[in-house]
This record gives sequence, C-alpha cells and structure tokens, in this order.
Amino acid sequence: MVRADVCTLISENPKAHGIFDDPQETGRKVFCTVRSVTQSEVYQAQAVGLAPELKLVLSHAFEYADEKMADFCGHRYVILRTYVNQGDEIELTVQRLAGNAAEVSANGQTAADLRARAEELRALAAQLEARAGTLEG
Repeated sequence: MVRADVCTLISENPKAHGIFDDPQETGRKVFCTVRSVTQSEVYQAQAVGLAPELKLVLSHAFEYADEKMADFCGHRYVILRTYVNQGDEIELTVQRLAGNAAEVSANGQTAADLRARAEELRALAAQLEARAGTLEG
C-alpha cells in the first residue's frame, strides 16, 4: 500500500532538561496512511472519557518506537492505542490535543503552562532558600 502522508512521531527525553527548563522533544518523520476510527471504537472510547479522532497507519511495526505523541497536518495528537495487524502494519489511534502542534509538549502541556509552572517552582525555591537562611542565621 502506498503511504501518501507524512507524520512526525514525537518522544520526550526527561533527562535532557532540568526542572526549570522546557522539555526537550525529538521527532522522526515517517510515512503513513490515514484511516477513520470506527463508530464502535468511538463509542467504547467515549465510555472511558477518550475521543479518538483518526488512525495513522505505518507500513512496519518497527517504525514505531513507543512515542507518545504525533504531529500530523499541523496538529498535535496523543497516541491512545497501538495495534499491529497480521501484515506487520501498525495502527496508531490518536486524539487531537488543544492548541497547535508547536504549542503542545509531549506530555500534553502547552508552552505557556510549562512557563507558568516554572515560575511557580522558581518562587517556591526562593521561599525555601529564604527560610533556610533564617534558620542558619
């Protein structure tokens, strides 16, 4: 089967950044085909609070390396489920995240969310440092 589309599979390296840094993501482009999610799959997923939107199908299962996110057509998706069929194709059932692909990190947080959390942590660190100074003095 001809793979006419391209998606980017995204993984995050948690050791590549510190607590105050933005996450470091790596992406790999792979060829894919887009398939629809069946009504049955949609209803079953909705029962547990998920909303699968489409399936990205890769030619070979080895092309998938347990990434948690994908970019496709300018949108960021979280990979909900994978399925390897008998022909060694792998289907990635995905759900679109809010925001565009450039705004959402691999753990589903927007860059603004991450910056706000970093500011909160910096303020907390400053408070702890001040308390430590009063205990020492």
